[in-house]
Amino acid sequence: MPDHNSGGWSPIDILPPLRSDLSPEQPSTGSYGKAEAPISMLPAVHFDLTGADNPPVLRLTLYLRPDADRTQLTLDVLGLIACLDQYERELGGKGLTWDKQQSRAEAERGVVELVLVPNNPARARERLARLAAPATTATATNPAVPAPLASNGQSFARWEARVGSNAA
Repeated sequence: MPDHNSGGWSPIDILPPLRSDLSPEQPSTGSYGKAEAPISMLPAVHFDLTGADNPPVLRLTLYLRPDADRTQLTLDVLGLIACLDQYERELGGKGLTWDKQQSRAEAERGVVELVLVPNNPARARERLARLAAPATTATATNPAVPAPLASNGQSFARWEARVGSNAA
């Protein structure tokens, strides 16, 4: 038995290869490997692969005023993102990043959909839910703006926010 406390090296035993037949046909009788070992079928293990690779996102839907000025719209969108980013940091996160690939604009409907991804996925769903709450309360229209999100631009008739999946 090797001495693990000495900090020295232990000999390594290289075992002979184990051969397996994974073909769908019925196996023939006889042994495929060099050793016979009992096989125990374990119950299935279920796990979720939507962890860090699929963090929650904040999906914003901005309904534009028909007479919205393009220049002012740009400033209003940037102001809203900056306000949400700051609030997310105050809640213990590391800010938000705009996901350009998932965001889109529908000019004919006057709707802009923005997707913001948290920079820190740890407990992000709870923080994003708090960010979305002011938009999902009574209304998020001008001029009555929830206190934490005082940057509801004059280009928006209203806006909505929801927490979703990055894959949605």
